[in-house]
Amino acid sequence: MTEPSIETFSAHHLHLEDEDGLAQLVFAADDFDPEDYLLLQRTFSSEEEDENIAEEENINEEAEPTPEADVTEEGDTEDDGDGFYLELHSQMQSITSGVLSFSLTRTTLKVKLNPVASEVLGTSEIHVKYSHAKVNNTVMRELLAKIAGDIPIV
Repeated sequence: MTEPSIETFSAHHLHLEDEDGLAQLVFAADDFDPEDYLLLQRTFSSEEEDENIAEEENINEEAEPTPEADVTEEGDTEDDGDGFYLELHSQMQSITSGVLSFSLTRTTLKVKLNPVASEVLGTSEIHVKYSHAKVNNTVMRELLAKIAGDIPIV
């Protein structure tokens, strides 16, 4: 059995985006053409957005959710859900599934990977220290939860 490897870098710049069917969180070592970065994103189809808006309207109107919404939520069978994407340092090191968990503290994001994803990315864990980047942890945690979907955040 091989020793677990941990890819660690410091991010001085963060990019948070949540609009037009794209939720994206980028940790980068520098602002211009970084060599060290971690990109996490999830895209949502317009159909999913319409369902989310309809569900929010139902909640706002205190109406019962429709049975159809429950059926579509259970239909997601991919490991990390439709639209999930993780890229480490380059497009050559990217995955669409295989994240076991995220861990978020005030200064560090940790990503644990399954063996298949570990082989693709060349590491079993990713640790990003972002203590020098200005960030609102509450906003970042909410965005990470949206991107993570069913992936646990511990």
